[in-house]
Amino acid sequence: MEVILYIYTIKNMEEEKLTAKLKRFESDTKWLIEHYDDLKIEYPEEWVASFNNKVVGHDKDLSNLMEKLRAKYREDAGHIAVEFVTPRKVELIL
Repeated sequence: MEVILYIYTIKNMEEEKLTAKLKRFESDTKWLIEHYDDLKIEYPEEWVASFNNKVVGHDKDLSNLMEKLRAKYREDAGHIAVEFVTPRKVELIL
């Protein structure tokens, strides 16, 4: 009985951590959208990374930015919202 309870507790903790990371990612994505007008003035034609509702990195090259994020945030780097910011109007064809 103890082993089953222990496994359930670990699984439950992992799910809670993942849920928290997904909620933070959603919040960071919304933050980028809400602040896009300011970001396009400060970081034109750059990739901008948001973590905990603040800019944590930016670069004209996505690979360079991701390298910096992985070095600084390690396993959390994959849960950081990243958006290309441009003052130009972008048309999407769906």
